[in-house]
Amino acid sequence: VPLNIVSPQKNGPLMGIVQDSLAGVYKLCRRDTFLTKEQIMNSMLWVPNWDGVIPQPAILKPRPRWTGKQLISMVIPKEVTLHNGTDKKEDAPLKDEGILIQAGQLMYGLPTKKIVGAAAGGIVHISYNELGAEGAMAFLNGVQQVVTYWLLNNGHSIGIGDTIPDKATIEKVQVHIDEEKAEVARLTAMATANELEALPGMNVRATFENKVSMALN
Repeated sequence: VPLNIVSPQKNGPLMGIVQDSLAGVYKLCRRDTFLTKEQIMNSMLWVPNWDGVIPQPAILKPRPRWTGKQLISMVIPKEVTLHNGTDKKEDAPLKDEGILIQAGQLMYGLPTKKIVGAAAGGIVHISYNELGAEGAMAFLNGVQQVVTYWLLNNGHSIGIGDTIPDKATIEKVQVHIDEEKAEVARLTAMATANELEALPGMNVRATFENKVSMALN
C-alpha cells in the first residue's frame, strides 16, 4: 500500500486525510483549541515513534496549556517545510490565513484538504518525496491516530443550519459570479470583433470555448 500513495500518472498523491480525520485535524488546529497537561500526555501516547519529550506549553500561567498546532506538529516530519499563502498580508498569522510549516512545526494556518489531503504539493506529497513511501505512510497513520483519539472527547456535529450561507458568504459568491460573467462578456465581445487570438493548436472557435469554460468552471 505505501508504494501506491503517490501516482506517477498525475505526479501527486492518491491517498490523503479524509472525512472525520480531515474535519478533526482542521478543528484541532483552530486558534481556540487548547489541551491540558493530562490531555497532551494522553495524546502523546498516540504519536508514532514519540521520543518521550513533551513540548514547551504555549501558555504557562495560570495553567499550562498546549495548542492543537503543537500536537499536530509532533506527527509532521521534520523534513517538511511548506508555505502556502501570501507575505503581503501582515495579519495572515493572526487570522490563520494561508499556512506555514517550518521544519515540521506548524507555525500558523489551518490544515485543509489541499494541505493534508490527496493534493500535489501537500504534506503527504512532500513527505513522500523527502522520506519515501514509509515516511508518507507514517504521517498518514500518525495524524489519523492522534486526531481520532482527540475526537473521542471533542466531537462535532453538523446541522441543516450549518449548510445555509450567511450574508457575507452570499455577497462573496455573487461578486465572484459577476466577475466571471464580465470576463465571459469580454471574451464574447473580442470574438465578435475578431480580436481573439487563437491558442496554439486551436482555432478561434475552440479557443473561445476553452476560455469560456475556464472562466465558468
